[in-house]
Amino acid sequence: MTLNKVLVLESHAFERNLLVKALTRLHPGVVLSASSTSQASMHLCRHSVVDVIFVDVMDPAVDSYQFLQAAFEKETLRGVVIYSELQEEVRRCADSLKRFFGMHLVGVLGKPLQINELEKLLLRFSHVRSWSPSLCAHEYKVIPEMQVRHGLVTGAINAWYQPIFHLRDGTLCGAEVMVRWHHPTRGVLSSKESLALLATYDLLDEAFKKFLSQGLSFMEQQRAHEMKLQLAFKLNASQILCNELVAYVVESLQKSRLPGSVLVLEMGEESTLNFRGSVVKNIMRLQAAGCGLAIDDLGLEFFSLGNLSQIPLIQLKLDITLARSLGYSSCRALITTVRALASALKVTLIIKGIDNREIRDTVVNLDCTFGQGLYLAPPMLASDFASWLKRYKSR
Repeated sequence: MTLNKVLVLESHAFERNLLVKALTRLHPGVVLSASSTSQASMHLCRHSVVDVIFVDVMDPAVDSYQFLQAAFEKETLRGVVIYSELQEEVRRCADSLKRFFGMHLVGVLGKPLQINELEKLLLRFSHVRSWSPSLCAHEYKVIPEMQVRHGLVTGAINAWYQPIFHLRDGTLCGAEVMVRWHHPTRGVLSSKESLALLATYDLLDEAFKKFLSQGLSFMEQQRAHEMKLQLAFKLNASQILCNELVAYVVESLQKSRLPGSVLVLEMGEESTLNFRGSVVKNIMRLQAAGCGLAIDDLGLEFFSLGNLSQIPLIQLKLDITLARSLGYSSCRALITTVRALASALKVTLIIKGIDNREIRDTVVNLDCTFGQGLYLAPPMLASDFASWLKRYKSR
């Protein structure tokens, strides 16, 4: 993907000119520059939409937070690169931009400018589809409902399986089932993007039923080959509240003649905030059927420790963003604390986002036992996963 327009917002003339010259040389799009938020606002008014802004959020001469929030709310800005000194405070600012303002953080670029780092950042734009402006949250509805339904019926929206491992010995423990759409013009949409589209048109339950049925059939096939697995499916808070959907899970297990223990149903942290009434009843029904329960993306939202202690969990899954911030002592301390919490609750802790060897080695040194990520194995379609399992078993 090519960036059409980028904007550099920097109060220091030397740093601004240096970055503008480098960007002009490295990519063919329009490069705009501003020394203040008022100049930057003028550019946005003149050009309607800017793909990426490079900004130093630690610069006291620029009120960047208010400007960025307004630009993202007006949908005139699609992504932000923090151009600043690489300090822990900057990373925390980056997390705030993503979490509290909903901004798409493309990356962090350090000062003084390193041309090779800028090249790597720009190169990512041509390969990472998940950043594509057409896939921003406010544009999910651009894809018509009929197209989404057609994708679900024809199998273009499908289940992908990502293995989960014991980190010390490489033993396969199970797999997480993700939803991805191989769109005819936009390529493979991520699980987050695909689920957002399904939720937009109230198709989450229909998709879940379809992929649960496929997953159980897959498990039966693997059991015939003496391969026992545990599959994890994600449910949101509204689905936990749905009596009919919970009944469907129980009935599907009975028809498959598989033990309930083959399923782990992952809930988001928001589900723990409503731990009462129908939620409690349905959780107990799932537990009685033998299903395991897990909290997914721990650390992404706020949750009640009191409620967490009451849920019959077997797993906690740590949010992927934390695994990518292991260079900071505060993040490592948080993981150690969550590991202690998991141990006290007698549940398994799974680290998501193990995308390179450094992350794997770090979490192993922190005494974390289980994990998943691209470094260990990528998400795969069922046919590819079956072939992968054959190779795994032969090893």
